[in-house]
Amino acid sequence: MGLTAGPVPTRVDARVKAGLLALVGHAVAAGWSSARAADLLGVQASRLARWVQRYDEQGEDGLVD
Repeated sequence: MGLTAGPVPTRVDARVKAGLLALVGHAVAAGWSSARAADLLGVQASRLARWVQRYDEQGEDGLVD
């Protein structure tokens, strides 16, 4: 999953999503684009954007499928 294990599976736990969002946040703070960070982590940028929107609207509860 991500980095060396291939793309992120279709269904992932909310904790995994939160961890990936945190990694992307750190990358963006370091000057990376969120799309570049998502690509490196093996998650589609559009999928990441949905997670961010749900997190912004509902907090961690929004990451639960």
